[in-house]
Amino acid sequence: MVAFLLAPLGLSLRGGVPTLHGATSRGSVSSPAMRLPAEEGLPRFSASLQRTLSTVALSALLLVSPIVPSAVGPLSLGGSVQARELASGSGSRVNKDPQSLLRLGLPNQPKAVRDVQVALEECQDNLARLNGQVASSALGKAQSAAKSGGAAILKAVPASQQAAGQTALTAINEAMDQMRASIGTNKQGDALAANERALAQMTVLEEIIASGYERCTTNVLNYHCPLRVNPV
Repeated sequence: MVAFLLAPLGLSLRGGVPTLHGATSRGSVSSPAMRLPAEEGLPRFSASLQRTLSTVALSALLLVSPIVPSAVGPLSLGGSVQARELASGSGSRVNKDPQSLLRLGLPNQPKAVRDVQVALEECQDNLARLNGQVASSALGKAQSAAKSGGAAILKAVPASQQAAGQTALTAINEAMDQMRASIGTNKQGDALAANERALAQMTVLEEIIASGYERCTTNVLNYHCPLRVNPV
């Protein structure tokens, strides 16, 4: 093995000592081009010998060392999976809640309704993660949107169902008050239960608002149609 690695460098083993090809038994080089002064040739030969021996040692180590499965592999894989889970759990969260998706699919909802819904869903998610501070902040946004947008929400309710719409909105506000009290006393279970009631009433309210939605089926240029298209 060592002789094979020394051959490209013009070296061979004689008595266990690396020797230049063409060297005589007295250590002199037969070719004039190969004759070097001892003080010049020795440092170069020593550096070359060091590199050669290092290569030989490394090659021998790699050849004789057993292949052992590394324990780093599974840990690295687990870290990648964990990183992906953390990335999906924070920042842009993928909405997989069927009730939320159904609510988002209901038409004709005013902005205030969507603001309350999204904030309540954010609060619910953070309560489940035991992140009370962020949940409290999201609840504050929901209560503020319901208070400032209450009139716009009831305006979107069909006239024939104003009473039902008002009842649902009142139930939402009451549930949010209960959530605030439960979060303040660190009662996560009670807060989640009240959050669920608030979202259930959000569904009722949004269904009531969507019931007054009408589609244009005959004339898309009809200015009295909710889905009117202005003529060019």
